Amino acid sequence: MLEITILAKAGGAEKSHVLSRRICPELYRLVPAKKFLFPVAGQTSTLELKLLQYKNGEETEVPIKKVSIDFTDDEDWETGNPVMVVKDSAGRRRYYDAVIPGSQLPLKVTSYTYDTYIRIYALDENNKEIAYIFLKWADYFDQCSFSLAKTSLPYTGKELTPKVVVKYRNKTIPSDLFYISYRNNKKVGTASVLIETEAWVHNAKVLTFIIVPKSPVISKLTYQRTGKGLTLTWGKVGGAHGYYIWRKAGSGSYQKVKTTTSGTTVSWTDTAAKTNGTKYSYYVNAYRTVGSKTYTSYRSVIKSYYAVSRTAITSAKNTASRVLTVKWKKNAKASGYRVRVITGSAKKTVTVNSSKTLSKVISGLTKGKTYKVYVQSFMKVGSTKYYSAWSEAKTVKITK
Repeated sequence: MLEITILAKAGGAEKSHVLSRRICPELYRLVPAKKFLFPVAGQTSTLELKLLQYKNGEETEVPIKKVSIDFTDDEDWETGNPVMVVKDSAGRRRYYDAVIPGSQLPLKVTSYTYDTYIRIYALDENNKEIAYIFLKWADYFDQCSFSLAKTSLPYTGKELTPKVVVKYRNKTIPSDLFYISYRNNKKVGTASVLIETEAWVHNAKVLTFIIVPKSPVISKLTYQRTGKGLTLTWGKVGGAHGYYIWRKAGSGSYQKVKTTTSGTTVSWTDTAAKTNGTKYSYYVNAYRTVGSKTYTSYRSVIKSYYAVSRTAITSAKNTASRVLTVKWKKNAKASGYRVRVITGSAKKTVTVNSSKTLSKVISGLTKGKTYKVYVQSFMKVGSTKYYSAWSEAKTVKITK
């Protein structure tokens, strides 16, 4: 709240209000007549004053003929960029250390510093100072709201300093009006921000933010050719105690499907990701436990893959000279198939770009050699092909 220091002057000596009552037969006190809100930058607030006279045991209000204003932030005035500007109701005049008639003072602030403050004196007809009040921006600390632009930041190995956002009367004001210091802001954990005013009018507030581990990067998502599922591989995150793996099947929601308990474990096979034609999407979080609290990284970039069930060969025969004919079962979700024949280190692969074609003739083989034959299903989504595991092998010797 606004703190107004009230001092009185009488008989050439300045005394506090309580003590001066005992000494001076006439004592004046200058106070705000109404609630006064310190103006935000670019706006005007009117300070209305009243002068109280303590005499013969009673305090009564007396007219204010004129006041003077003392801007004590001299250094800012000398720069030519005044901090506090006082204007009349029409906005035509600017007062510095000036005498102003009446008791209403429109105060306009162009900017703030820690030392934005003024003294306002009530004067008698001889321009003698009777009493004054002291107004200071820092006294409005409790009327400000403080927040951080970000309350969670990833670990970088350097000190992190999220911006402090200060609002007064719903308007953002410069945060450099306050002393701001950051603590424990380099390692994973909870960091703090101390916001203070200067020591002699001291106010303080503490905000916190968290530093989380770096996000993992998924390097590979591959379908196991053995048909065991999808294998996810990611980069190691320094300082992580483990990882959370999240999966979404089709249009469903993400579910946590695995928690690893080692920061060096960087791959996992999802044996449940087998439903034919289903899109599986994954992301990974790193985590680190500090004390009793666990800090989780932002999620990795999402990687997706379509699971394709493998087919089975129904027959593979040497049907003509140096020719092999292979047939297989239909995969209802497939866009096509690949057929591979292998002998020794030599292999030949042909593609069938139709889901309805369930046989293929492979020619140009070598008589007398034995070949292993495999068939693989694939789905084409956009320009990307997703492959199943290879079928069980069939062995065929070319005798013709």
